[in-house]
Amino acid sequence: MMWVNWLYTVSGLSKASGTAYGRPAADGEDTMNERERLLLRSLAWMVAQYLSREDMNDGRLVHCLDNMCMTAGEEAMALLADAGFVKMEEGGFRFGEWTAAGRELLDSD
Repeated sequence: MMWVNWLYTVSGLSKASGTAYGRPAADGEDTMNERERLLLRSLAWMVAQYLSREDMNDGRLVHCLDNMCMTAGEEAMALLADAGFVKMEEGGFRFGEWTAAGRELLDSD
């Protein structure tokens, strides 16, 4: 948990603020600064590289994120979910998927 607190500290992110994670403000404007975007994008790329998983479910290929019940994975996905980039499975904490904003973050320069 300490590294997540460090990430909040160095990035200037605030758990208390509703718009501090780069969510669009009420007027639709993105409130994330470049430092926050760089940190979250780097974290997103690591999650994509190490926690992405493809499985067959009822004969169809399903892409998901699996934190494998590792603390670092759980905290990384929770931080990205809190920022609106990952949607965690309903009622769970292990599996999730990228939101449209998350896919956009991964594709950004």
